[in-house]
Amino acid sequence: TGGWDFYPLSSSSQTERACLKKEKWSMHIKGFVPAEYGPGVHAVLHSRRIFGSGAERQVYHFYEVQNAKKEPSMTPVGIQLTAKQPRHCEYVNDDNYMRQFCRVQATAQELALHFNKKVQGKPSWHISFVECCIYTLRDWSLWEGGKGTVLVEPYLEGKFTKWNNNAGYIKGPQQQQQRSQQQQPQAAAAGEAAAPRAAPRVFNLFRNPPA
Repeated sequence: TGGWDFYPLSSSSQTERACLKKEKWSMHIKGFVPAEYGPGVHAVLHSRRIFGSGAERQVYHFYEVQNAKKEPSMTPVGIQLTAKQPRHCEYVNDDNYMRQFCRVQATAQELALHFNKKVQGKPSWHISFVECCIYTLRDWSLWEGGKGTVLVEPYLEGKFTKWNNNAGYIKGPQQQQQRSQQQQPQAAAAGEAAAPRAAPRVFNLFRNPPA
């Protein structure tokens, strides 16, 4: 269904919906630490409509906003974001499931920085992984116990080249690529491997749910 869910920043147990905290993985302490919201943020907006889907996660539009209450006109803060949640119902109430993706993605970016430093080549040779955060939300209509986590990262705009996916496809000759595109849904924004043209290539991290 369409529409948006509004989550004000609040730790009160009285509210049916709330954004309780925002965290990121710290490579320094090897654990999650508080992450800052954008300036003047009072709430977050989470779309109810899935706009992309990979083998393991579904993707929704997401914003940090200045509004303290849900209004006809909302004021976003910062860039457009995407929120990812488990595709399979058995992981929906697993608080650690999306945290594992966030941890692995942050570790991959740390390794990418070391790789790029060693390569010392032109920018098109460099690899990178987008920064992601974990938002803990309260919503009694979605999660058992009323609390769940979503992984949030920047929304990637532009034209993309499909390099690989969770079904084992790897970009090859043009004919093979076209055949694979007919068989596999394209969901670059959903976290399946994609790389914007004239930008560092970003490949898929997962073939199976992380351990």
